Amino acid sequence: MSFHQGKPQQLAESDYKKGIEAELNGNFDLAFRLYVEAAKAHLALANNAANEKDRVKSKSEAKKCLERAEKIKAAKKDSIKPIIQDHFSTDEQARILQLSSVVNGIRYEIWDDQTEHPPRIASSSTQPDLGENLSAQSPQWRRPQDIYGEAEVAMASSSLDPKHILQNVITDCSLCSSIVIALHHHLKFRSKLCLSCLYPQDTAGNPQLSDTGQYSVRMHVNGSPRKIPIDDYLPFYSDGKPICISTTPHFDLWPALIEKAYLKFSGGYDFPGSNSSVDLHMLTGWIPEHVDLKRSDHRKIWNRILSGFQEGLCVLTVGTGLRESPEINGTKLLKTHSYAILDVKEENDDRWLSIYNPSIGPSSFRNSSTVTGDKDDLDLEQLNLEEQPDILNVSLRDAPSVFDTLYINWSPSLLKHKLDFHGTWKPKSANNNHPQCVHRRLRLDASGASAGDEIWILLIRHFIDRRRKNQFISMYAQQEDVLHDSRTDSQAALKGSYMDTTHVLTRLTLEKPIGDASIFASYDGEYEDVYFTIQVFSSAELSWVKDPPKHMYTQTVEGSLTSKNSGGNSTYPSFMNNPQYHLRLRQADVRLVVEGPRDVPLNVLLVRTPGGERVTNLLPGGIAANSGAYGYGIAQAVASVKAGDYAIIVSAFEPRYRGAYSLRIESTSKVDVSAIPMEGAGMFCKTVRGRWETGSDGGSPSFGRFGSNPSFEIEVTSTTPMKARLQLSGPSQILPINVSVFSSLPGHALGRQVVTSGPYVDHNTGVITPLVTLAPGKYIAVCSAYDPGMHAEFVLLLYSKAAELRVNRL
Repeated sequence: MSFHQGKPQQLAESDYKKGIEAELNGNFDLAFRLYVEAAKAHLALANNAANEKDRVKSKSEAKKCLERAEKIKAAKKDSIKPIIQDHFSTDEQARILQLSSVVNGIRYEIWDDQTEHPPRIASSSTQPDLGENLSAQSPQWRRPQDIYGEAEVAMASSSLDPKHILQNVITDCSLCSSIVIALHHHLKFRSKLCLSCLYPQDTAGNPQLSDTGQYSVRMHVNGSPRKIPIDDYLPFYSDGKPICISTTPHFDLWPALIEKAYLKFSGGYDFPGSNSSVDLHMLTGWIPEHVDLKRSDHRKIWNRILSGFQEGLCVLTVGTGLRESPEINGTKLLKTHSYAILDVKEENDDRWLSIYNPSIGPSSFRNSSTVTGDKDDLDLEQLNLEEQPDILNVSLRDAPSVFDTLYINWSPSLLKHKLDFHGTWKPKSANNNHPQCVHRRLRLDASGASAGDEIWILLIRHFIDRRRKNQFISMYAQQEDVLHDSRTDSQAALKGSYMDTTHVLTRLTLEKPIGDASIFASYDGEYEDVYFTIQVFSSAELSWVKDPPKHMYTQTVEGSLTSKNSGGNSTYPSFMNNPQYHLRLRQADVRLVVEGPRDVPLNVLLVRTPGGERVTNLLPGGIAANSGAYGYGIAQAVASVKAGDYAIIVSAFEPRYRGAYSLRIESTSKVDVSAIPMEGAGMFCKTVRGRWETGSDGGSPSFGRFGSNPSFEIEVTSTTPMKARLQLSGPSQILPINVSVFSSLPGHALGRQVVTSGPYVDHNTGVITPLVTLAPGKYIAVCSAYDPGMHAEFVLLLYSKAAELRVNRL
């Protein structure tokens, strides 16, 4: 069955009618499939409906289709083949792009190079909404030629300078900055960046005036270039001052037309704000990247952007954050505002960014009506517009003090190969108790790449309705054939944080020249059937793994991280308290996936353990599979393992994290899994805190001051098994430590040694004695570090079967 091109409503109605016809002809298998396809199309229409009436109607139609399908399935189940959906098929990919065409109630067609843009027949264009505040000021939609005269209006004059572009009053500083840096790039490299998205064009590919006043803007949105039709009417105040982007001294049309198309798609001139890398991606297809200036390695950033900027392979802007009245070098800036970067240079042994603010414009054109900050009222007197420089030179070293984010757009020509995938995040069942984040896993065949090659992966959440809020997405990628490496140092890192945005970029460096890579695209939000696109850019030709090998055996375990068992990563002494599961396997390929809340960074390990015992220390060579850096809401570990006993360890990045999780075990051999009890399960635990400090830091017996170490009297009133664990209080310095228990002699002198933890070792989780049976009496536990003079806090845990275990510090 082929997915035919057309509008979703027509597709749904067509499939339903064909289903009826197939059912009447006795072709129940085809009828069943057509009814299911029609139901899916109606549900997509309901999801994208512009109003509640259309939503209810589409859901009712979907229900009708599903009822027909269920009746056929019940009556003719033996003749109905299971539906196996090929998510990579041309039909399925086209279906998702079609279903993503309706945005804010307006349909935007996929761009067709064979179609004339715009059509010769002029058609009326619905004007974008101006919003309540602007509409209250009685604005007018007028053609600039009718205000300034034909001679003062051009499409794109050769004399236009980036500093001649003014933002005016619309809160779209990110878009205005994008247009500024695109023009700057065009003037330097003759690239037509941004200009080439506006039609009609002359034979050289430059935008030109339309005879009909109708224009088309080619925008990269919702997984495909799409046509945004507009006319040349722009918003002005009643006195003729422009509301939209304008230029000076003459009025160039192209910035205002691009702004109009962008804001039409985004829902109107009452714009809540964006970021410039997303804006420029929509207008040009250049790959967007966000760099947190406060957390990033500036040397690595500089090396990338300096060569890229000088060669015309990237363009840059910066954005301020929420801090009030940011200021640098005596110049006041606007908060939550986007600034264009017009130059990147090295001078006087420093790294410099030349920054321009298009909301102000050059000094000869400044006035209070041309300044606006996004979402916030401005104190124009405090801003001292007349004293603001045209260009502000900022050292990269100083930039993080006022700017939060560096926004980069990279030319796709950097990486010559590209893959696309269009998919859907479908909601999970609400019947389980673990979080409702939705994850989609894709696999890349990276066998054509080499070690050290970098793959860029862009996740795009499709934009449907500006009223939708709090939609968080995340993505991370990992090379599967290196997941089994026994590298515990990579655990104390984070990846895949969730952001309320539409675009996320990750870069994966291949560590080995062969093997597949996994991509996890995640969504957390309240909406159903959310569409997305993943674009993969690479220097080597890659392909999707469309039919990954299936694991015959699967088992799912539900659990929770609580105050008792959330132990944090392996640098914490409490790591040993994390949930652990005994897994007994024959030789097999194993995949472990743990899912949890989007704000909890997770890791999963597979560790060899004799007899299925609880793992307290990660020893070299003991790790069979490691999901690597902690991933927000999801972690995966893959390995080929030998027969034996293993422990699965689920952990969050820090002990403070809480939440339910779901652990899925997939294997090519039968799975036998059970929870491993906590250390001291079934016993009472007495916790004693202490400290090695001056006067109580005697070290090991070989230094002759063993008796000056912290000591604790243990009074046993009835015979009881007991064991003792000594740990450092936190992930601080590494100390070889020991705990030993002695019988107590008069005057609290040390008698015979009853039990010891053994040689001094520096395990993160500490040391523990074997289980020993103590008769009623008094004993002394001595806690020591190997070297005298070492100062640190520690915790002594005393496990016993008897509840009455009295402990006093000596």
